[in-house]
Amino acid sequence: MALERRDPLPPGRYSVFITEAETARWSAWVTANIGTVKVIGSISQRVAPNGLPVFAVDTDFNIIWKRIGTAFYFEVSAPTPWVKLGLPDIETRSVDAWRQEKTENPEYIPDPDAIDPIAEIKSLLLFGAVVYLGALALGRVVKTP
Repeated sequence: MALERRDPLPPGRYSVFITEAETARWSAWVTANIGTVKVIGSISQRVAPNGLPVFAVDTDFNIIWKRIGTAFYFEVSAPTPWVKLGLPDIETRSVDAWRQEKTENPEYIPDPDAIDPIAEIKSLLLFGAVVYLGALALGRVVKTP
């Protein structure tokens, strides 16, 4: 899948993942460009009720961050200034094929420019603390006669 780096976005079909924190900017952009932007489909991604990023390890032992937010499939009918919410993917698939792929593979990786390093560090520290406390608790259970 190719990323569209041009601004303004040329006419075409695109998809982008919008985190919950970016939803207001996305909605404002769609509203401001109602004459040239049409949202065709969306899929909400909710993996953590507390709002923290969650990760999974795939079969190659790569860590995949799962995000809370929405993937949008949209069409641009005329050159439209982009709102800088990462780089949209150029879509060549039908909306049904896109929806099927996103449903079967819900791991969304945000654009590196959209990642807040402080929030990522806090999430990793929280995860480390949970693992450490779990190990302590397990150690006490195992030592108990």
